Amino acid sequence: MLDNRTLGTNRMPLIGIPCREETVRSASFVGMFRSYVDSVVQAGAAPFLIPLLRENAGVRQLYDMADAIMLCGGEDIEPRCYGEEIQAVLTTTSPARDQIELDIVLWAIDDGKPLLGICRGMHVINVALKGTLYQDLSTQYPASLEHHLSGQREPNMGHEIRLDPNSKFAALLGAEVLFVNSRHHQAVKEIGRGLKAAARAPDGVIEAIEHSQKPFVLGVQCHPELLSGGSSSNWRDLFCAFADAARQCSLRPEVLVTSAK
Repeated sequence: MLDNRTLGTNRMPLIGIPCREETVRSASFVGMFRSYVDSVVQAGAAPFLIPLLRENAGVRQLYDMADAIMLCGGEDIEPRCYGEEIQAVLTTTSPARDQIELDIVLWAIDDGKPLLGICRGMHVINVALKGTLYQDLSTQYPASLEHHLSGQREPNMGHEIRLDPNSKFAALLGAEVLFVNSRHHQAVKEIGRGLKAAARAPDGVIEAIEHSQKPFVLGVQCHPELLSGGSSSNWRDLFCAFADAARQCSLRPEVLVTSAK
């Protein structure tokens, strides 16, 4: 069993990944989670899945074991989570996953744990901090580009994004313009408390967010886990920076005290 007390201070940083319901049923790192897991492993960290447990105490215990949290893509977030009724076309939702991930974001913010949100994961971070979403870009943002390009072949890109040159995101990736894949129909609308837009698409859609005060709280709209193994080093740098932040978190005095008990 993974445990800070038995792994010691020289262990690889542990990345907790809340999972989808079908991933729990399959009981293995398969399907869409394979690429997330590979990206974490290649960056020098050890991933583990956090299942959708019915008891919050069990989720909290698994969260406490993690040095950092990565939130992955998947279902739409239910509009009630950000104070709205259904106003547009939604795909599948997962209320259990919504609640668990929203709780985890707030725990991570309070504890200063590194947090990386990808696609839906970016939306969860925003909603947890009282932001809102476009429920469907095609109906609520008719001037937007085509962002839901789920059939595209990697590494072919959907569109470019322009990074805020003053953002931590731009510093991590070492770029101000990148081409990205695009597999979403929802997007950040009103930005949550403490967050700022770190990148935008040509149509103005927010493509990355970051926390202005926390050292590593970052959300990206594209799917860098599908790009980090390709020719571009930018996205590998992102996952390596995330793993490094997790490693620094694992070396904090309060974590070392827990490990020594």
